[in-house]
Amino acid sequence: MILFEYDSMGPGKVKVVLPKLGDVWKPRTKEEQMLTHYNANNNDRFIIGRNRRPKWDEAAGGHTLNFRGRVTEKSVKNFQIESDHVSGDNTILQFGRVDKDRFTMDFCYPLSPLQAFAIC
Repeated sequence: MILFEYDSMGPGKVKVVLPKLGDVWKPRTKEEQMLTHYNANNNDRFIIGRNRRPKWDEAAGGHTLNFRGRVTEKSVKNFQIESDHVSGDNTILQFGRVDKDRFTMDFCYPLSPLQAFAIC
């Protein structure tokens, strides 16, 4: 489940709510759905991530993120997802342009490859 929040100040906010690895959801009623649990703050079964908000860089003339050399081209499609479920550098997914028609995606635990590709 991906939730989009919009505000008028800068790039939009994105929140990603995913089931933890190995957790199976088979809702039969509305009360069993992921959104119902999320809205009730029953988040123990979820990985919750949010996009890292870019900082305004006057020299670059726009919003920027630090991709540590992995993303080499400017694009509105570039993003990073961070989560409190990991320690240290809390980036669990980053996606960005490296050439006209080429992108790179890096992800780590607690995301599965399927979840990472689905978000991108």
